[in-house]
Amino acid sequence: MAAVNSTGTVFPNLSFNLTPGIPNLRMWMPKGPHDMEVWTWGIVDAGVPDDVKERMYRNVQRTFGVGGLVEQDDGDQWQEVSASSRGFVSRNEWWSYLGMGLGHEFTDPDMPGELGLLISESNARAFYRRWRDLLVADTWDELPASTNRIQS
Repeated sequence: MAAVNSTGTVFPNLSFNLTPGIPNLRMWMPKGPHDMEVWTWGIVDAGVPDDVKERMYRNVQRTFGVGGLVEQDDGDQWQEVSASSRGFVSRNEWWSYLGMGLGHEFTDPDMPGELGLLISESNARAFYRRWRDLLVADTWDELPASTNRIQS
């Protein structure tokens, strides 16, 4: 079986990272306007030997744990994005750009919804489309079945 390297988010706050050696699920839980709690679960096949389970556990911990290499880097970036959003210009102007990979979305008959390139902001655009639909609909019946699709 070929190794899979895929990441994504299931609306609204469950993310997955299927990078070989460090597959994990992450739950993002806002704890206030300036705080976020993230729970991370490593994913491992129950049938693999215990030493492999232990290595995969350590890989997830070293990468995405509180002191993990990726977590420290990503956490610092998100912290600074949040801090810069408190400034005058950020509070009074729409400055976010979510266009990376725009126009390169595609569909696959074997998979649901819209797919984006590995490096893109397709997930963010789909998240905000769905959020918009939830905010403007008066009833559940008014909601589209899915807003995770190519807009025509």
